[in-house]
Amino acid sequence: MVNISCCNKTCGVVFGMPDHIYEQGKAQGTARPWFCPNGHKQWFLGSEEEKQKRRADAAEAQSSRWRESYNSERKSRIYWQGQAHRKPKVKANG
Repeated sequence: MVNISCCNKTCGVVFGMPDHIYEQGKAQGTARPWFCPNGHKQWFLGSEEEKQKRRADAAEAQSSRWRESYNSERKSRIYWQGQAHRKPKVKANG
């Protein structure tokens, strides 16, 4: 038996959940909600595989953002270095 506290701010009831139901809920994650004795809908945040997948996706997205930022800064730097070394045009009727 696992003791669980309701996450609702106004409820806060502590109740027991059988081990096998607790394990099923942890394995299924957000796919299957469950209810506290007062009827508040809740769910587990996800199984370990889901958590690892979310972390991997977040890391990949952050890496992609950093790569894009680096490439943008690099292109900007190359452009402005070229502008700095460019000779000014001489006016024809000057």
